Amino acid sequence: MVEATAVSPEGRISPQDSGIWTDQHAVAFARITKFIKEQGAVSALSWHAVSDLVKKAGATVRWDGMQGASEARWEQHGVFEYAWIEDATALAPKLALQKRYGLRGISVWRIGHEDPGVWTQFPPE
Repeated sequence: MVEATAVSPEGRISPQDSGIWTDQHAVAFARITKFIKEQGAVSALSWHAVSDLVKKAGATVRWDGMQGASEARWEQHGVFEYAWIEDATALAPKLALQKRYGLRGISVWRIGHEDPGVWTQFPPE
């Protein structure tokens, strides 16, 4: 799983974070993406797909204050499964950080894959 991918070395959260600031990085990620597709798998799930998965598993979404994220955990055939969920609850603290530090923007999801509730987090202009 790739969670944090920086577009510059300075943008990394930790020195171990992956990046896409060189052509070599882009080629490596292209190989990973190709492999995922060849296996018939997906590299990301929409909020709706994750919600369906959590519901089907009988799991409960809960807030993890330490991670600053919504999550669900369940066991399936002896394997523990985890889902970290970018929902409206998880967006609120990110927006607070954006405002606190005067950032011009943040990126947290792909349009069309988000929790519909995230749009309530943005104040009307």
